[in-house]
Amino acid sequence: QNQLHSFASCHKFLEDRLQMQHKGWVSDVRRHKDQVSQMNEMLMSEEKKRSLEAAKADFAMGLKHRETSMLKWILG
Repeated sequence: QNQLHSFASCHKFLEDRLQMQHKGWVSDVRRHKDQVSQMNEMLMSEEKKRSLEAAKADFAMGLKHRETSMLKWILG
């Protein structure tokens, strides 16, 4: 009887311990997924900034080419 009670207590302890570990792992996974999501958002934001800067540079270059062409035509 004592041995059975001891076995049941040990079983309950191990079960509780595994449940706590599982909850911790689930929490860790959720936190890591959130971090990955935030990093992806940051990367997307940086990519959009780079794309905007490239578009602005292309636009400025186009204006310079147009200005050069007009000056060549005027001085022609």
